[in-house]
Amino acid sequence: MLTMQQIYQRTDFRRKESAKYVRLVYQKRGWDNRGLGFVACKSYSTKEWDPYKQKYVPNPRIKNRYVTVIVFLDQKLHVDVGCSCADFRYRWEFSLNQKRAAEILYSNGEFPEIRNPGLKIKTCKHLVKLWDTILPEMPKVKRNAKSDDTYAPTVKIPPSILKRQEEERMKKQAQKSTPFVPPKNMQSPAKKGLHAPGMSNWIFGG
Repeated sequence: MLTMQQIYQRTDFRRKESAKYVRLVYQKRGWDNRGLGFVACKSYSTKEWDPYKQKYVPNPRIKNRYVTVIVFLDQKLHVDVGCSCADFRYRWEFSLNQKRAAEILYSNGEFPEIRNPGLKIKTCKHLVKLWDTILPEMPKVKRNAKSDDTYAPTVKIPPSILKRQEEERMKKQAQKSTPFVPPKNMQSPAKKGLHAPGMSNWIFGG
């Protein structure tokens, strides 16, 4: 489990700087059906970093809106975070899930071999902006604060691993069950009134 401050401290400078151009709209605060406090909003960027020009340029996808959420799990302010943007989905959701700080909601739950092979703990600029916004209102953690991981996100098994496990199970099951092979060169019965053993005979033992 992680606090938002721990995640924020590990996030790189570029994303913190890019958060200056993030706008938050439709912000909502309250308690979910588990009684946990949360803050949620829609977010978008007015500018984005252009690595070729080495400067911020107007965001061509300014109409895109993302769902950004922070849920507080206990008195120590451990969090369950999420954002529907591509950066969070393909880089940070899986790694944060391994630390029980995020649920698998937007990604496919598979190991990010290309975009975050080291499973670094960071987050997107939208969550950085949301945290910067609510930080002045955050209460101080008491020394005797308790940590309750009852609601902490569980580490889920990626679908690819589940599929591989199912394939292995089916292969073992196929090896155990030997299909019935009818005898070769079966001759027709000589006596009248008897019928040659057909499929029903093999099934019912006739």
